[in-house]
Amino acid sequence: DPEVINQPSFHSTNSVHYLGWYMATFGVRLFPNYLFIVEAPGKLGPLKKILKSDYILHATGGAITNIGLEEASVETAGQQLRPQYKLLANGEQTLNVILAEGPRVDKIYLATDDDNVGEAIAWHLLHATQQRAPELMHKFERVALRAITEEAVFEALDDARPIDQSKVSAEIAREVI
Repeated sequence: DPEVINQPSFHSTNSVHYLGWYMATFGVRLFPNYLFIVEAPGKLGPLKKILKSDYILHATGGAITNIGLEEASVETAGQQLRPQYKLLANGEQTLNVILAEGPRVDKIYLATDDDNVGEAIAWHLLHATQQRAPELMHKFERVALRAITEEAVFEALDDARPIDQSKVSAEIAREVI
C-alpha cells in the first residue's frame, strides 16, 4: 500500500476565501478591470502609482499610423483625397494588447493627450479594433489627459466622452498638407 499523504484539498471555496483575504490584507486586486492606453511610455510610472493594480497600462509610443498618399489614395471622381493608413509596429503592438486584454476587462480607456494628435491616435485605435474585433467596441471610452496628477486623471475619467471628429479631421488635414 502506498503511503497516503494528507494534503489539504483545494476547493473553489478556499480560493474565493484566499482572494478575499488577499484583497483585505494587501488592498490590491489580482485581476485588473480596465485597460488604460496612453501615448508616452514616460507616463506609465506615475499613472501606475495613481491607478494602482485595477488598471492595465500600455503606451503607444506616439503616432501609430503612417499615411499613404500614392495615386491610389486619390479618388478621381470629385477629386477627393482618401488617405490610406497603415499601422506602424507600435500600432500593431497596441492593437494586439487591446485584442488580448479587451475581452477580459470591463472598459478600454483611450487616454491619449487632449490635442489633435492624441485624438487621431484614439480614433485610429478605435477603427483598427472595429475591423478586427467589433465585439469590443462597446467597451471603449475616450479620456483626454491634460495632466498626470491624481486629481487630473480621475477628473478625466469622470469626463469620458466620444472621440471628437473635428479634432481628428484637423489632424488628418495637417498630415495631408
